[in-house]
Amino acid sequence: MDLLNVSVVLPLYKPKGNWQLAFTANVKELNEVMSPNVSIEYIVVNDGTDDTDIRDFFSGLQTQYNVRYISYEENQGKGFAQRAGVALASSPYVILTDFDFPYVTENIVAMVQELKKGNEIVIGRRDKRYFRNLPFSRRVISEAYMFLCRLCFHSSLIDVQSGIKGFNQTGKAVFLKTEVNRFLVDTEFVLRALHEDLSMENINITLKPGIHFSNFGSGTIFTELKNFFSLIKLNRSLKRGDRMLNERVAQA
Repeated sequence: MDLLNVSVVLPLYKPKGNWQLAFTANVKELNEVMSPNVSIEYIVVNDGTDDTDIRDFFSGLQTQYNVRYISYEENQGKGFAQRAGVALASSPYVILTDFDFPYVTENIVAMVQELKKGNEIVIGRRDKRYFRNLPFSRRVISEAYMFLCRLCFHSSLIDVQSGIKGFNQTGKAVFLKTEVNRFLVDTEFVLRALHEDLSMENINITLKPGIHFSNFGSGTIFTELKNFFSLIKLNRSLKRGDRMLNERVAQA
């Protein structure tokens, strides 16, 4: 049986609590649950956390697991960190998730299975139980944002801000075209993938017990509002390009 390689990209910024033990346990669990013919490469991107203990930890962990660790001095945001990790991914399939592995391991396994079926992109779909685990203000913001996306982008069938997704090499090429440096990189990726007519599959995702999300600060909300308006412009530009291409094809 041929060996299948998968890269898991994990942005890191100011980890809290006993994160070293938690990270090691998550990696060990995923390696054990995944099919024996699947080899996982973990790419950790330190997004501007200045801490020598982090570097030393991953230097030691690399003797046990296939972990690649990169860092840079200044915090750039989730989107920037993900692109940095995806650009280094050496596997045919790439999974993006959060550093603390907030979703059950079976969700990652299911994503790999859907990619093996030929889907170019697999996106997690959050349900009502997921949103009940969010702080009230973050839940309101998330649900309002989903409404805006349905209104502006007509993407009601896809969870554009799901925190876990996977893609093949075609999806990787599209992801590397994204420009948003922070949270709304997820939305930009979906918009670009829809424009390029990539095949997508959704899977329901489940949070692990005890996972808690923090509230968004006012600065983060302001930044993402600016990013949202830039995505509206991008979507219009992509549609305009589609119309011009169709017109050229019709005239040929």
